[in-house]
Amino acid sequence: MNPSFLFLPDISGFTHFVNQTEVEHSSHIIRELLELLIDNQTLGLELAEIEGDALFYYAHERLPSPSELFAQVEHMFAAFHRHLIKYDLQRICNCGACSTAVDLSLKFIAHAGPLEFIQIKNQRKPFGKTVISAHRLMKNEVPSDEYLLLSEDLLRYWAEGTIDPPGAWELARGASTYDLGKISYDYYHLHSIKDGIKPDLIHADYYRDPQPFRSQVLVETTTRELFELVSNLKYRTQWQTDISRVEYERKRVNRSGEEHLCVIQGYDLILETMATNNREEPFEYVEKLKTFPLPIIQEMTNYFCIEPQATKHSLVTLEIHVKVPRWLRWLVWPTMRKAAERKMHTTLLQLKALAEEKTR
Repeated sequence: MNPSFLFLPDISGFTHFVNQTEVEHSSHIIRELLELLIDNQTLGLELAEIEGDALFYYAHERLPSPSELFAQVEHMFAAFHRHLIKYDLQRICNCGACSTAVDLSLKFIAHAGPLEFIQIKNQRKPFGKTVISAHRLMKNEVPSDEYLLLSEDLLRYWAEGTIDPPGAWELARGASTYDLGKISYDYYHLHSIKDGIKPDLIHADYYRDPQPFRSQVLVETTTRELFELVSNLKYRTQWQTDISRVEYERKRVNRSGEEHLCVIQGYDLILETMATNNREEPFEYVEKLKTFPLPIIQEMTNYFCIEPQATKHSLVTLEIHVKVPRWLRWLVWPTMRKAAERKMHTTLLQLKALAEEKTR
């Protein structure tokens, strides 16, 4: 029997979150990352299982060459961290999951040996000592959080070939003792790959009216809880009742550059979430309209500012910045302002009612 190859990319770094927002956002982030890793698998491996924050791949009676495996790890690792750096630049949420996502780490376990299978209903799954050994190796003595571990069995099958990793990878050797006995391994630190990733700068480009439509309401809740209600699109129709439907990517946390569709009084409006500085209070949330209900509107932006007040109280300010021809401002702007600000105040009161209901 020819040896089979087992490959396990494993994400780690999230702490235990008890806040519901953080649990929800962490699950969205991990889902994105797992899908990203699956999309960047280039060795033609079979995906046996998605195991929490890890993937279990195998190739039956086939081994990749050392150069093929090193290229796969480098490609997957770079894609993983490029995504996280971009996410950190685009994120608008400051919950524990979103703010620490950039610190997530990725390790790889590579093992080889004879592979058995077990049939469960109509699914054929890898089974046996080789599978158990590969999973045991996920718990090891490597003094690092990002590395490629090559088991002694895989190295033995590769013994007649040339193992030539990328020049910056630092080789070390180790061993761990399990219920199966002592298993030796080589491992390579991967930090040099991450150090070479350069983030793209993201700029928030939206119209700012010197005299925007404006309304404010004091809400009995924290700034973080209120920001979640404003920025999480699943709550939008609960406090902005003139919106009959919101369409957005439900598997992703809202972030800068994301587009969503709101159906407002029969109009299909596309809005884009904009990059803002939300690393500290006051929190901001900005949406830029990409389509307009009236042809005379040239640009339009919804701007929310959430400021801390007394204990567990927040002041939410809504500004609507609208760019229209100068002649329109002279003719009807005072009347339009009164109507718009009444409607905005009603919307903020609905937001207040939802927020205070959720905090009771």
